[in-house]
Amino acid sequence: MDATPAPGIIGVSGSAPTPADLPLTVNEEMPAVSACRWVFCLCLLQSLAPLWAGPAFAGFSEPRRVTAPEKTGGTFHVGLDYFGNRFLAHEEDGQMVVEVLGSGISDRTVLGPGSEPRLAFHRLGTFLACSGPGPEAGSRRIHLFSRSGGRWSPLEGPPGGDGEDRHPSLQVTGQEVPLIAWERRPAEGPARVLFRRGGRPVADLGRGERPAVVVDGAGRAHVFFLRDGEIFRARESLPGTGAFAHAVNLTETPFVPESPPSVAVLEGAILFLCFEREGDVLLADDADGSFKDAVRVAGGGARSPALAISPNGALAVVFEVGGDLHATLGAAAGPLPAPTPVLESAAPEADPVVAVDSFANVFVAFRRDEAVHYATDAGPPQAAFEADRLRGEAPLAVQFADRSLGDVTGWSWDFGDGGASRDASPRHVYKRSGEFIVKLRVSGPGGESPISHRKTVLVLDPRNEMRVAPVSVFPGQRYVHVPVLATHEAPAQGFTIAATYDPAILEIQEVKFESSNIAGLHPELFAVTVSDDPVEPYFTAGILFDVAEPYDGRTIPPGTDQRVANVVVHVSPAAAPGTVSRIQLRNQVGRPPLNNIFTVNGFTVLPVLGEGGTVTLRRLRFPPPRFFLRGDTDSSGVVNLTDAVLILNYLFSGGADPACFDAADVSDDGALDVSDPVYLLNFLFKSGSYPPPPYPDPGLDSTDDPLPECRLR
Repeated sequence: MDATPAPGIIGVSGSAPTPADLPLTVNEEMPAVSACRWVFCLCLLQSLAPLWAGPAFAGFSEPRRVTAPEKTGGTFHVGLDYFGNRFLAHEEDGQMVVEVLGSGISDRTVLGPGSEPRLAFHRLGTFLACSGPGPEAGSRRIHLFSRSGGRWSPLEGPPGGDGEDRHPSLQVTGQEVPLIAWERRPAEGPARVLFRRGGRPVADLGRGERPAVVVDGAGRAHVFFLRDGEIFRARESLPGTGAFAHAVNLTETPFVPESPPSVAVLEGAILFLCFEREGDVLLADDADGSFKDAVRVAGGGARSPALAISPNGALAVVFEVGGDLHATLGAAAGPLPAPTPVLESAAPEADPVVAVDSFANVFVAFRRDEAVHYATDAGPPQAAFEADRLRGEAPLAVQFADRSLGDVTGWSWDFGDGGASRDASPRHVYKRSGEFIVKLRVSGPGGESPISHRKTVLVLDPRNEMRVAPVSVFPGQRYVHVPVLATHEAPAQGFTIAATYDPAILEIQEVKFESSNIAGLHPELFAVTVSDDPVEPYFTAGILFDVAEPYDGRTIPPGTDQRVANVVVHVSPAAAPGTVSRIQLRNQVGRPPLNNIFTVNGFTVLPVLGEGGTVTLRRLRFPPPRFFLRGDTDSSGVVNLTDAVLILNYLFSGGADPACFDAADVSDDGALDVSDPVYLLNFLFKSGSYPPPPYPDPGLDSTDDPLPECRLR
């Protein structure tokens, strides 16, 4: 029977009967379809047509058995949340069980006694309705659950009544309001279809059974159900009211019964209805405002059809013929390809349910050998990525970009330094030097990538770095010296410093080069600007060693953590103890904007700006710690050779304990050993690095270490 499907109706090439062959009519009084609505539907269908043209099945995975035959009962349902995770709800030993598989998630939850599950999804979570035991012996009522943050919680379901409540159907509105339609079987009389929107009163839609509810883009609920073997539809009079107009017979085939309806909605605008009649699977839609025409998807004894539509218009129909599952997948705007077998198996398969994701991957759950099985035609993705750099100095920022093949919904990055990410294309900063192996594993509808993709990032010690040393202070402390430290690999003719600070905590008094490694070079230019700009308070300093005749080529030699300046600050007495402020080196600071640079052979070298610059306000407690001067082991107020001798006597000749262990810890590494007198001798006699804070003025220890604090005596 060759026929061209009616506009907006999906068809199967070569198998569509004429409307006269399939008398599907509507008695419902329908308003005339406006030209605007018709143009909208036509444009929508035309825009979706290129998406899913022709057969798309690439072969289904080997089915995974979910339940043991002796534990299986009732029906089951499958669905996909907004993150691509696959949900399978089923009954096992009389208990309602939900399995979640996908994108880094794999869990199994037993919700309690129940059967006949139906899943629905919202952007913020997942909902499930099922039929479970009622308060009275032998009664059944509808139970409702929601899942958020990985946890299932019971919600208030519709009130029970006389008889058994069975076969729930569930949808969720954009406002996260659950819509439930279900069948109530009273002790006497025919079954009835009931509906409830959120917490509104229950609506009785009249005689009927096996309802299916959908919600359109306007928020109006549509309930399809069987009555005397024919398909009826009731819809809300106004969206959100929970009140329904009179149910209308869509099929009018009193002597030829239909199967329970399977329904779906496309882009909130077009409703699709799929059912079986006399071994034919039929599909209709309301693109023209009614369901008056239908096309045949399959014949030859087909039964138990299930329909699903993805968010971007992929339409799948799965059904059973002679114990074998068949399916067709296409666009909701064009002809469906001829159905093909889903799985090759000698065992009979029945009762399929189906879901389609945004990649047009099909997921099918079905019964085989009395057990629930699950299969998909999605293949596992293959992990791959690129990096904008694989080598550099610490701290090294690397931008990674996912280049995986296949359908990917989850990413698992291991950066090799303890860091991780689940972003698609993350940025990661390596703060220390070393060789790090980066691994990416991806997951998708077809499972997890069989192997991870790897690259090696080599992070080098910084050759040129500038940083501000941390200090520890009390509220109200004055003339605190905060060192600016530099590491550079070549002799530098000068440098600039640019930083921001918080004037509510710190008051910058000056930036000076006395008591620094450059003091002996007598810089010929030392220009400082301190601004208390309320929008961006900052200070800048420019230092050049040789700018006037006669030029003698003075430079600061290469070194590590050389003290090149001291920022002298007063700490606000109103600053709260425990506060951490920061002097932050930043580029493009000031007017005109300056960068932190070294000048080498007349050229600019941009150093790495290291972390640090913290000013930590200590809590004053009794007895308070004593201020000390780093290196002043004998507490004389000056640092000299005597201090180095005292440390050596303590270490090797049984000398007395230092009066202040932190003062003797010249290198500030938290331990007293031979490196401390060596550090001090290098500083005193070989122009070595200056001692860490507190120096050149007494203060508090800026680092936590096991050494005892210096106490007042």
